[in-house]
Amino acid sequence: MTNRACLGRVADELTETETMTGDRLRELIAEYVEIPSKLAAVCTQTILSLNLSTADNVKNEGGPGPYPFGLDWAWHGASNELLYVNSLKMKLSVLFGVLQMTVGLVLRWSNAFYEKNMTDFLCECIPMMIFMLCFFGWMDCMILYKWVHPIDNPPSIINSLICMAMGQEDKFPLWPGSVELAQTLMGYTMLAVPIMLLPKPFVLLYQHNSKQEKGDNLVTIDEETGPSSNHHGCSLNGLASEDGSSVT
Repeated sequence: MTNRACLGRVADELTETETMTGDRLRELIAEYVEIPSKLAAVCTQTILSLNLSTADNVKNEGGPGPYPFGLDWAWHGASNELLYVNSLKMKLSVLFGVLQMTVGLVLRWSNAFYEKNMTDFLCECIPMMIFMLCFFGWMDCMILYKWVHPIDNPPSIINSLICMAMGQEDKFPLWPGSVELAQTLMGYTMLAVPIMLLPKPFVLLYQHNSKQEKGDNLVTIDEETGPSSNHHGCSLNGLASEDGSSVT
């Protein structure tokens, strides 16, 4: 009986864990999650207790603001379901991709510090991070801002990026001053490109030529001094005696 009770307890815990994991997976892959009325009430009370904004649509009443958890299940069966869900999953992929590339750059920074390679740090690590954050990081900021802020005329992220790269005026800014900020970030992005491409090959060429010059100087010194064992008329094979015979 004791063993059966223990097994039952373990099964209950595994079931709860699988349920929580499934909910998290649904949240990550943008699956439909219908929140029960009791859980929605708990979410509402929690938000009210934290004195957060009530503009968020925590009760799914059709008002402004994002759905409190996962993808609103009301999209299921809608005429534009495929368009919306594909767009959402693409944006999630972009967020995770930029995060992964940023982690890779952080590892590159750690390698440069560990190897004490200032050439890689100054000519690659810093401009790569500037390029990543000023362009792709700004794109992620636009995605997250559109998700959590209701906007009357929401801009298209692709059009905003095109305007940012071409230096054109974006007629639908995210907030007042966002266009100027985007243009400033684009300037830093363009400045980082030649720093990534040009200085390091010339630095490596200079280091290679310096090593060759040091090697040639060492060879010249060895040729001038000659072998140190031939002093005072001594031969390499033996010593010459007075009568001309050699002693080995």
